[in-house]
Parts: sequence; C-alpha cells; structure tokens
Amino acid sequence: MSYIIKILKRPGVQEFSRYVAVGGLATVADWGTFYVFSLEWKIDFHIAFVVAFIAGTTTHYCLNKRYTFKNTYTNLKKHIPVYLLSVCFAFLMSFLLMKALVSGCHLHLMVAKMSTTASMLILNYVLHKYITFNKRFFS
Repeated sequence: MSYIIKILKRPGVQEFSRYVAVGGLATVADWGTFYVFSLEWKIDFHIAFVVAFIAGTTTHYCLNKRYTFKNTYTNLKKHIPVYLLSVCFAFLMSFLLMKALVSGCHLHLMVAKMSTTASMLILNYVLHKYITFNKRFFS
C-alpha cells in the first residue's frame, strides 16, 4: 500500500491527476452542451460538436492554466495563438474521429462523443504539458 502512495505523491502523477480532474469538468461542459444541442434541440451533430468543443475548450483552458500547470504567463499575445493552434489540431483530430465513429461505424452520437473524448486524453495532455503551458516555451 505504501508503494502506491509513493507513486501517487510523485509530481508528474499529481499533475496528471489534476489534468484528469480538470478534464472531467471540461468534459461535463462539452458533453452537456453536445447533448442539449444535438439530442434535445435536434441541431445537426456537426454544429453541436463545434459549439460543445468551444464550451469544453474554454473551461479546459481556464482551469488548466491556473490549476493543473500553474502557468502564470501573462503575455496573451504569444500564449493564446499557441493555445489556439494546439486546440485546432486537437479539434481536427476529434472531429475526424467523431465523424468516422458516427458515419462509418454508426455509433450512437453520445457513444461516439464519449469514445472520441477518451481517445484524445493522452494526446491533449502531451500537447498542453509540452507546448501550450510549458513555461520554458514562452521564456
């Protein structure tokens, strides 16, 4: 048991745990928006996907900047474009996967959305840790 506690106390594990917790909150914003737009309001899933992605991404950025990566960088003229590039890349990958799961595999919209979110976890963590919120990148 003490071995597990030692592992959980490692800085990298704690940071990833915070990332997953923040991601959970951002996922609630993303999935909730997607559900309402696509299934309740019957808006085309492509549009619902974009709106939900923006809601989740905004939540994700605000919480990860301060809480997960403790980034205090204030030059938003440099930081926001880098963040937007990484988000655009993640959006493209997510959108293509979502489209393939819905159109190609005929998965239910919410199952496809959940599968897409889960598959993007590690890619997004690496992007944000080593590029978007990397303090050395903006020094």
